[in-house]
Amino acid sequence: MGKIVVSENVSLDGVIQDPAGDEGFRVGGWVGLIGNSPRLAKLALDEALAARAFLLGRRSYEWLAARWPSRSGELEHDLVDELRLKVFPVVLGAGERLFGATSDKKPMHLCDPQAVDGGVVYLTYQPVRHA
Repeated sequence: MGKIVVSENVSLDGVIQDPAGDEGFRVGGWVGLIGNSPRLAKLALDEALAARAFLLGRRSYEWLAARWPSRSGELEHDLVDELRLKVFPVVLGAGERLFGATSDKKPMHLCDPQAVDGGVVYLTYQPVRHA
């Protein structure tokens, strides 16, 4: 069975909203151009090539949700096997966060930290599963 992996660009304060700046968010565009960093571009390409399937973002979700109305709720119940974060050295102070409210704390184990370019770090976490 494959793993469910979430890969996100995130600011130091946990914001994931409008990293490329094309959604009109007041402080969007915080990742810069991915082409400016060959290592960061290679990480993104390697992730895409290694994936067997993709779970797409908000716009795709909204399109599918309108056609699949019987589903509801968020995936809070330990359904993700791995979390990969490209953390950019910027504090935005506002915006949609990576995590919303949860029913309990969710301990994670840091597996493979890597320094990339321009102060960006690539962090891989796995949930700590309770026996």
